[in-house]
Amino acid sequence: DLKGKSARPKPVVLTGVVGGVVALRMTADCRHVIAAGARSLRLWDLKAGEPDRTPRELQTGGPIAGVSLDAERAIVAAGSKLVVCDLGNGAGACQELAGHSKNVRSVDLASASGWAITGSDDGSVRLWDTRANTGAASLQAHHPEPVRALALGDEGKVLSAAGADAYLWRLRGAQPPEKLLHLPGQGGRPIKAVALSPNSTWAATAADEASLVLWRLAGDKATSTLVATGSRLTRLAFSEDGAWLAGVGPQAACAVAMRGVGQPTCQPLPQAGELSALAFIPGGYTVAVGGTEREVVVIDLDAVARGTGSARQELGKGTGGVRVLAASPDGRWLAAGGEHADGRLWDLKARGSPAQKLGGLVETVEALAFSPDGRWLAAGAGRKVFAWDLSAFTQPPTHVLEGPAGTVRALAFSSDGALLLSGGADGKLLAWPVNAMASAPLEVGAQTGMVTQLATLAGGGFAVSAGNDPTLHFWPLTARPLWDLAQRVNGPAAPASP
Repeated sequence: DLKGKSARPKPVVLTGVVGGVVALRMTADCRHVIAAGARSLRLWDLKAGEPDRTPRELQTGGPIAGVSLDAERAIVAAGSKLVVCDLGNGAGACQELAGHSKNVRSVDLASASGWAITGSDDGSVRLWDTRANTGAASLQAHHPEPVRALALGDEGKVLSAAGADAYLWRLRGAQPPEKLLHLPGQGGRPIKAVALSPNSTWAATAADEASLVLWRLAGDKATSTLVATGSRLTRLAFSEDGAWLAGVGPQAACAVAMRGVGQPTCQPLPQAGELSALAFIPGGYTVAVGGTEREVVVIDLDAVARGTGSARQELGKGTGGVRVLAASPDGRWLAAGGEHADGRLWDLKARGSPAQKLGGLVETVEALAFSPDGRWLAAGAGRKVFAWDLSAFTQPPTHVLEGPAGTVRALAFSSDGALLLSGGADGKLLAWPVNAMASAPLEVGAQTGMVTQLATLAGGGFAVSAGNDPTLHFWPLTARPLWDLAQRVNGPAAPASP
């Protein structure tokens, strides 16, 4: 105590740091001292009568390279992760934030704002909001069987299918998901496709039978109507205003006019071959379909309803069967992906223009996604994600993103357009900041079994994933680094000055 009365003050000896002291810090209010050992922190409260008798031990799980702190939290560089420890809580109050791909070498915290900055051997400098929700775990909605399909509605609603039944959930903030409705199966066969209207007043489910079920949703009640389809459907989708429901399958394609009167009917659509891909094109009532015949066809549903004019427009054949289709939110672009590394892009506003080839692909395209502003197109093929900047399109991809350890099965952009997310066979959800795609991916979380379904809720705060386990996962996106300030630095990051 340098302000004490003694001319030669005696030190208070604080002991017990395992592996030697690699970093030492004191809070600005002089209350806490924290020492970093090899893989743990030791914290003393100097306002305690005998601080060395009541230390707290905080485990970080990785080799510690640096520590920064304010009066509320300690930020620790531990291996490739950032560990945030709350100084006001008891033991076990540490949480990990993932983002760097190699060891973090330096960390600093701006105490007034809660922002932390890190430098790593991966050559990146990242900025984090440590006061955001730092929980890496997902909010979970449990099912009796693996979740095979999901669809989003308004106000945080999600429709999921597990086995022969479907369930309607709602997520509000960071609270556990609320189950609003259980939609029981009709016939006992597993549901393969679901759709939810934009205002969540209608749901549709399709199983391995020649019909679909329309559900009218009203509060905590749901009434069902069986609609014959001629054959089983494997994809369902509503138009952006909910006026039409369309479905495709190996031997059927049809559409239901939701504003009709009387018993709804699924009107057959012109098709060729087995269909497996479906996408509504915003700005009208046209739907794109594709399948084994390698052909992409655009169908005008109003023309189908009137029975007049040409309802079918062929956009051309590719090199492989079509697996997935996606349309940009502004209705300008249509993308198709499929077997034999087939990737194609059409500018629908330039009538009659041929398809542009998506270059760089070497494996089957399993997933496609457009950013909310329509500027970016992403494709998942093999263990890579390819991204094209459509504001200046070139056939070679603008970025080739690596990181997934398994085949990419699903892609989505956050609704604010800030993140591109992927999920796949390794069960991990990865994210790249759109303004720094060349950086290493950020690990959002991991689930048991592969990810086959991925979407983001309006507002950008949560991603929803499902796959080969009986759980629907809601992942908070605010716990990740917001920016990669330096995409690449020459050599490892240097330690920060004291």
